[in-house]
Amino acid sequence: MSHDCVVELIAGICLLYRPTVWLGSVLALCVMSGAIISHIAILGYVVMDEGGQLFASAVVTWICSAILLWKNRLEIPILNNFLS
Repeated sequence: MSHDCVVELIAGICLLYRPTVWLGSVLALCVMSGAIISHIAILGYVVMDEGGQLFASAVVTWICSAILLWKNRLEIPILNNFLS
């Protein structure tokens, strides 16, 4: 099992528990940013004749994670200290 799969699993678990949604969003953003950059710079948009579905799912996951992070930004402990 590769390291990115473990981080994706941790992100998914964090997204299920309300107080850690922000952490899961940050982890998902980081992993998906790496996936998107890899597709653009190295792999190409279509890998092994899958029709670009992996790239598209990475972009959709990145967007959803960004929205979740924005909605839960006040729950981030470091930001909460500055904004209070």
